Amino acid sequence: MKYPGFMLLLITMLFSGITSFAQLTMFEGKITGEDGQPLKGAILQLKWKGDMIETHSDDNGLFYTTLIPTGMYKIGVATDGKYYKMRGLKVLPSDAKKYYYLRIHGGRLFVDVEGMDPFLKSKMSRL
Repeated sequence: MKYPGFMLLLITMLFSGITSFAQLTMFEGKITGEDGQPLKGAILQLKWKGDMIETHSDDNGLFYTTLIPTGMYKIGVATDGKYYKMRGLKVLPSDAKKYYYLRIHGGRLFVDVEGMDPFLKSKMSRL
């Protein structure tokens, strides 16, 4: 082979692009208010590395995003003129099959994740 270094670089670039694409996932679930009822029209903000992704809940409190990068997110919810925030939600590639339940209780935002490891779930509920 005449240019082995070039081929190695080309293969590395190709696989790094595939790896980056594989690091995307969905974020979907349901949000409820203090009374346990679905929050209609709530604005959900996902902050990650200086970027913000925003979505709204529907009439049943359901929300979803298109593919988002995996990583550590700060979550904010605006509804009825109030803003609730939570820090430190880690979204992993394996979370594509998980469902997020966001709830406002006692003026704070909590998250439960269907399909989450029980140990991680107990830690998340204390954030």
